[in-house]
Amino acid sequence: CTRPGCWFSHPEGQPLVGAPASEFSPAAREKNAQVVILRAGDDGELLVLLQLRSYKMPVMPGHLATVGGMRDHGDLDSRATAVREVFEETGLLDLGLLDDAPSGLRSQALQVGAS
Repeated sequence: CTRPGCWFSHPEGQPLVGAPASEFSPAAREKNAQVVILRAGDDGELLVLLQLRSYKMPVMPGHLATVGGMRDHGDLDSRATAVREVFEETGLLDLGLLDDAPSGLRSQALQVGAS
């Protein structure tokens, strides 16, 4: 990558698409989504939520992974995919109340007591 400070090695033949390095574009893409969930532990140590994929999964069986997955046709964009996947895979109910949450998740979260 030719952007200053970029550590990512972009695949050859694939031009960098998007805003220049000096700008930030919060627009979500219509792609699959992964989410890294961090929290401070009681001792101030940083904790990360990972999931162990089932050994019966056809893709990456038995691997530790962040939460996420494939975009559903009903997801407006990758933000909606991310919220839905976290909601489905972790049970973090309050995510259904986020602005970007699909309406079905919002009603489901309210039904089970998210606040």
